[in-house]
Amino acid sequence: MVKTNFDYENEELKIFVNAGKKAEKFIYQEPQEALAVFRRLAEALLTDVLEKDRVFAELRITANLYRTQDERIKLLKKYNAKIDPDSYPMNVIDAFYVVKNAGNIAAHELESSSFTVAKALKIDKLIYAIWSWYLEIYTYEETKAYVEPERIDPGNIQDLKKEIAELEKQRDNLQKQNEQQSDLLDRKQRKERLRKNRRYQQRQKLSEDQTRELIDNQLKQAGWQANTKELNYKKNHTMPEKGQQMAIAEWYLPSSGKYIDYALFDGLKLVGIIEAKKWDEDISGDLSQAKEYASLVEERPEVYHLTVDSANQYKVPFIYSTNGRSYVEQYRSKSGIWFRDTRNPYNHFRALAGWHSPEDLRALLNATSHQEADEALKKEANFQFADRYYQIAAIKAVEHAIIAKQDRILLQMATGTGKTRTAIELMYHLLKTKRAKRILYLVDRNSLGKQTEDTLKNLKVDTTALAKIYNVKALTSGKPDRSTKIHIATVQSMIRQLFDDNGTDKITVGAYDFIVVDEAHRGYTLDKEMTEGEERIYDEQDYVSQYRRVIDYFDAVKIAMTATPAKHTVEIFGHAVYSYSYRQAVLDGYLVDHNTPYHFKTELAQSGIELAKDDEVQVFDNETHKMGTETLADNVKFDVSQFNRQIIASGYNRAIAEKLTDYVDPTDEMAGKTLIFAVTDKHADDVVIALKEAYEKAGIPVPDDAIQKITGQTYDYEQAIKNFKNERYPSVVVTVDLLTTGIDVPEITNIVFLRQVRSRILYEQMIGRATRLCDRIHKDSFNIYDAVGIYDKMKPVSNMNMVVSDPHHDVHYFVTQTDPTAYQDPDDFAQYRDDLVTAINRKLQRMPQEARSDFNEYIGFDVKAWVQTLEHKNPQELADQMPILTKLDNFKYQGRKVIIYDEKDQVTSVDRSYGEKNIRPEDYLQAFNAYVNSHKNELLGLEIIQTRPQDLSLKELNSIVLELEQAGYNIKDLQSAEKKVKGEQTAANIISFIRRAMMTTNTLEDHEVMVKRAMNKVYGMADWNVRQQKWLARIEKQLLENQILGKNARQAFDEITVFRQNGGYRRINKELGGKADEVVALINKNLYA
Repeated sequence: MVKTNFDYENEELKIFVNAGKKAEKFIYQEPQEALAVFRRLAEALLTDVLEKDRVFAELRITANLYRTQDERIKLLKKYNAKIDPDSYPMNVIDAFYVVKNAGNIAAHELESSSFTVAKALKIDKLIYAIWSWYLEIYTYEETKAYVEPERIDPGNIQDLKKEIAELEKQRDNLQKQNEQQSDLLDRKQRKERLRKNRRYQQRQKLSEDQTRELIDNQLKQAGWQANTKELNYKKNHTMPEKGQQMAIAEWYLPSSGKYIDYALFDGLKLVGIIEAKKWDEDISGDLSQAKEYASLVEERPEVYHLTVDSANQYKVPFIYSTNGRSYVEQYRSKSGIWFRDTRNPYNHFRALAGWHSPEDLRALLNATSHQEADEALKKEANFQFADRYYQIAAIKAVEHAIIAKQDRILLQMATGTGKTRTAIELMYHLLKTKRAKRILYLVDRNSLGKQTEDTLKNLKVDTTALAKIYNVKALTSGKPDRSTKIHIATVQSMIRQLFDDNGTDKITVGAYDFIVVDEAHRGYTLDKEMTEGEERIYDEQDYVSQYRRVIDYFDAVKIAMTATPAKHTVEIFGHAVYSYSYRQAVLDGYLVDHNTPYHFKTELAQSGIELAKDDEVQVFDNETHKMGTETLADNVKFDVSQFNRQIIASGYNRAIAEKLTDYVDPTDEMAGKTLIFAVTDKHADDVVIALKEAYEKAGIPVPDDAIQKITGQTYDYEQAIKNFKNERYPSVVVTVDLLTTGIDVPEITNIVFLRQVRSRILYEQMIGRATRLCDRIHKDSFNIYDAVGIYDKMKPVSNMNMVVSDPHHDVHYFVTQTDPTAYQDPDDFAQYRDDLVTAINRKLQRMPQEARSDFNEYIGFDVKAWVQTLEHKNPQELADQMPILTKLDNFKYQGRKVIIYDEKDQVTSVDRSYGEKNIRPEDYLQAFNAYVNSHKNELLGLEIIQTRPQDLSLKELNSIVLELEQAGYNIKDLQSAEKKVKGEQTAANIISFIRRAMMTTNTLEDHEVMVKRAMNKVYGMADWNVRQQKWLARIEKQLLENQILGKNARQAFDEITVFRQNGGYRRINKELGGKADEVVALINKNLYA
């Protein structure tokens, strides 16, 4: 009887059996053809497995997207990740990969030295491993021990091609069945198959040769030359070669007479050793042999060079241990590649998902030591781009974790608080201190990546953009260049590059030493529509599984940033090393709070939509996009969460759109922009139409571009997003999921919910679109319009509820109607304090920048910094701050809103009056005199003006002027009133008016006369040259504009901007021949003489 591994009579297995027999016959004479048939056989078997296990129905995915063997193999790994890691044995999955790769070469290359009998026999053994597994799990046939096929006459090659055609037909039929899968595998059957798979894995072992074959393939993919049979010191006396990157098997250690499984040579440098364990052995449990070999290596300059100091305990920098199994997080001890950098005794072994490339190891050898870089990181105190206290604290917390050798780090910062700038500052520190050689900045959407790229181009160190300093590679496929320091990529592109079959051009595990993950909460996809190339990610678990594979793959420190960590975020990265909440950001004045939500309730939303059995209804087919009619088989009822998802509720859409016209004006640029969340892309279209019709019906003209849909289906959605952010229109945007994360449009002041979501994270991301400050429109809060009841549903679990208890309480309310010391309960006082701080921030955010600057000058310090100190005050300390709060309440500025009154009027008389009470000019001057004298103890500068004006500083003068203006006394009104009373024009300055009021004299002297008198003394004090005279002219000009210079020369020339910008005191003193102090002293003495 002819020896074969496919000797089975079962009719259902006939196609597989015939193909296997024919392929084995051709191993000896046509190994290339045999390899091609083995590949087809593996394809047919795997397609049948997917059909038998109802995998597509189980994962709720479409089979026609998985038509290649590569995609089908990945599906097994996906199933393992989602259902159970024991569902499909890793050695079977790896065998499928090896057979596929060998078959691809055989099918597409005309000639190759790899088409040997030995190679065909190796693949035959792997096919047998797959075949025996298939028989054990899916049939009742008994498996047999592998036998090497006999060398016999294979017969006609056409017979083999006939078998190939039959196999392909069988595979295609099975594929069609897969595409029609709907029912799931019976739970009892699934449980039984899982039990069989576990039992199979306990029994099944790959041979040493098969394990080496897997390791060889893995090393080749990482860029090493690897072939255990050929590149073998023991068998072939293989030696390292200059310019070659070789993994030489069975490398000899003369001092001990032992052999290393693999030695890694980069040219003539020995850079690593590999211990290859048996397939079923734990790796992490026994790593001592690898360490022993590393210590036994000795210098052999005639053959190779060591890359570490020969005095080190370990003579090889990098050591590895593996059993060939692909990395599985749940079975770390039995899978992956265990690696240690021996150069630091405190480094431990860690599991990797792949091999370092020669370039990776080269970079590790040449990199600054972590100890040295950590010291530089500790000392780094220069913050170029992140200047807020919490951003600096966040960066320091991450750096501390890095120095503490934490390799997974989570940073939680509220949406809109500058996560991108914080991340860029952190990356700048890591690259500047050489702690990082290359960083991967991972996003989940192209639009977020483009936003980061633009920021890197705009931020500069001195005059050079960061993107130029560190060579940023942005959103392009392929490996990063050697000079790339920051690589921006999407999760989806990384999944394709890492886990699609890219051969030796695959990005290796050591390509980056840091990964910064933006919006790391992603994976809440319970509610999301597929956008931006995500059509191959079908549900939350699938996304998280793929996302985690990317994270786990790289040998790097992973830093995750998010406003809303999900459960899986914490599972992957641990708890946050630093958190900055939405509530705190509102209290600090860096984000705005929302007002009391508007709840839109309609009759349909409250009662639902009920349809009766036998009703004839119109139906829209989402696949054909055609309308039709159907008769209902049962009574059905839809609540508001199902509107526009399971039933198109046009009347509901129109009702909400019409009500929104009462609250949202798309043409009012200063009222901000509106973002509406719809259920589906079609619903978004319906809402846009309903809104345009509603405004037209209301008689409100709105430009067509003002209201637009922006979803993943929008043509050039990236440009549409830019327009929403930077242009006046669109001012109202309807979206589904595209604008939920990371898109920065500060002008958004209205969020409209027409869609319920189940995810707290998604809800908070939606809310977060409107929290940013926008000084241009003086934004102090935002509005929520809830048409689906989502706000009340999410309130118990959300971290983004209203910070204030009553948003109508303004600063005036707190000044006039509250007393901080009346609160005895700590919780009540804490809420009172938060309400007060938020009210102050709202007022400050409504004030133009110039008004805030004036108020800062008025009170003598930065009001924003002052507000932040209030958060920590106790009741009495807060009460002590009420005088400043009173000043803020009384502070007047021109707001942005004015009332228009268009009734007719006529002039009755022409007269002039002064001050807030419109009093006569003589009364105004007397009131000024009285005010100055009654406030001389409060305004310290007044006493200086009266008795020693030469000691007055410009800052003190400006503070007095601002205080007087707030009280209703400005220099123009004083001069005008003086003219009205005396009948003559005066150019006296404010100091003269004050001195007259306090010294009871009737004399007012024009400012220009005073300056001329003082400067004439200066011009006469020395024989000034032409250059010096020009400087004196500049001083005279400043005196005319500012009334005084300052109490001394150093203060005058170092604090007045025009002098400081031209060299300050040191230069001017030099220009004036060392007489600067005399000049200023002479001016001050004679100015008010």
